[in-house]
Amino acid sequence: TGGFTNQSAVVGSYYDSNLVSLLEISSGEVILSGGNLASPITNSVTISHDTITVDPGATNQLTLSFDRANGEILGGFVAPGGRSNTIYSVILQSTNGARGYFLGNSQGGSFILK
Repeated sequence: TGGFTNQSAVVGSYYDSNLVSLLEISSGEVILSGGNLASPITNSVTISHDTITVDPGATNQLTLSFDRANGEILGGFVAPGGRSNTIYSVILQSTNGARGYFLGNSQGGSFILK
């Protein structure tokens, strides 16, 4: 009866799988938040020839890979406490990044590559 309490913004982007580089960045960061995480997790990444390499110092076993045909970035990580999480994301070439989600025990979480 009180109406909606959450607001969200919709982001979209044209996707061209024929580009030499799917994203025009060579380094960036991944931010994971929500999804029952006590605090956001940030990892540094490098991108070269459509391969995403996570900073070897990361302790959350973050893995990411491009799906060129579908414009997705798929991956996973282990949250503090040991829960494995699958990441679902889409490449947003107009913003030169990616956005997506993962599911925690009882909450959805946010994935941002920028």
